[in-house]
Amino acid sequence: MLYNLGQVLSTALSLTIVGAALPAHLKNVLYSGKNNVISAVDFAFVIHGYRWVIIALIGTSLLALAASWFRPQQKKAYESSSAAS
Repeated sequence: MLYNLGQVLSTALSLTIVGAALPAHLKNVLYSGKNNVISAVDFAFVIHGYRWVIIALIGTSLLALAASWFRPQQKKAYESSSAAS
């Protein structure tokens, strides 16, 4: 369930970041999903947006890595049961 949630949220976040800086006519092309022919300048706008997406997703991954690294360690269940016997 968490994997599917991550996929949906990352897709929504990616399209939001890419579409944020695009002109209106390119937003329609991006959200329609059709294979329209766009100019080289417009294509550069889209590529620039995807570069920001990659930076944002790398940053999110690094934050998750740091949160995982610094979380408190739990004692394993078998260590407490062997100490009790």
